[in-house]
Amino acid sequence: MNRRKLSLTSKFILSVLTIILIMLIAVTYYSPAGTAITRTLANYTVVPLQNGLNRLGGWMFGAHQEQKNLDEARAQIDQLESEIAALKEDKLKYETDLKELEEMRSLMEMKKTYSQYDTVGASVIASSGSNWFYKFTIDKGSNDGLELNMNVLSGGGLVGYLSSVGPDSSVVTAIINDSTSVSAMSSDTKDICVISGDLNLIQENRLRLTMADRDSEMKEDSLIVTSQISDKYLSGIPVGYVTEISTDADKLSKSGYITPVVDFEHLGHVLIIKAVKKTE
Repeated sequence: MNRRKLSLTSKFILSVLTIILIMLIAVTYYSPAGTAITRTLANYTVVPLQNGLNRLGGWMFGAHQEQKNLDEARAQIDQLESEIAALKEDKLKYETDLKELEEMRSLMEMKKTYSQYDTVGASVIASSGSNWFYKFTIDKGSNDGLELNMNVLSGGGLVGYLSSVGPDSSVVTAIINDSTSVSAMSSDTKDICVISGDLNLIQENRLRLTMADRDSEMKEDSLIVTSQISDKYLSGIPVGYVTEISTDADKLSKSGYITPVVDFEHLGHVLIIKAVKKTE
C-alpha cells in the first residue's frame, strides 16, 4: 500500500513539473512578457550555474596545467641529477686516468735517471690493509727477472726492496716499515746517517733520522739519499728531505726527522731496478 502511494506521489510530482515546463515554453513562445519572465528565471538559475561551471572548468584546467608543469619539472630534475651523476663519474675517471698518466711519466723519468740499470715497471695488486703501503704485492716476479733485495722506486725516490719473490708476483717491504733501516747520507755534504722506519711517525709523513755525526753540516731541507755503504740499497737514491735536526743530549751525534720523497699513502705503480747490491 505504501509503495503504491509513493509511486502515485512521484508520478504526480513528475506530471506537475511537466505541466509547468510546458506552460513556460508556451508563455515564452506566445507572450513577450513570458520571454522576460523566462529571462529573469534564467538570470537567477541558469546564468549563475553556467558561471559556476565556467569557474570550475577553469580551476580544473589550471590544476591540470599545474600538475603537468610539476611533472615536467620533476622529469627535468631527474634528468639533471642523472647528468650530474654521469659528470661526477667522468670526473673521477678523468682524475684516475690523469694520476695513472702522471705515475707512468714519473716511471719513464726514473728509467732515464737510472738508465745504467735494467729496470721494469710493475703495478701494485695488494697491500697490507693499512692506509700506508708498508708492505704490498706487485704483479711481477721471477718470470720477469726479479730477485730478492732488488730496489723498488716510485715518485722519484726509494720505496723499499723485494722481500719475497714468486714466479708472477713479489712482495715489497717499504722503508716506512718498523723493521727497516736505511744507511743514508746528505746529498751535498755526504754526511752519513740512518733513516729508520716508524709506522707511528709516518702518520705525520715523517721518518726518523739518527746517528748523524755531531759535526755534520746537515740542515733543514737537505736532500737525504742512500749511501754507498748500504748493504742493500744502491747509492744515490733519494729518500727524503730533512725537516728537523739537532744535537743529541750526549753531544756525540745529531738526530731529527725527514719527509720522505715517496707518497706512501698512494702507490699504484713502481719501478724495480733489476740489480742486487753487491757487498764484499
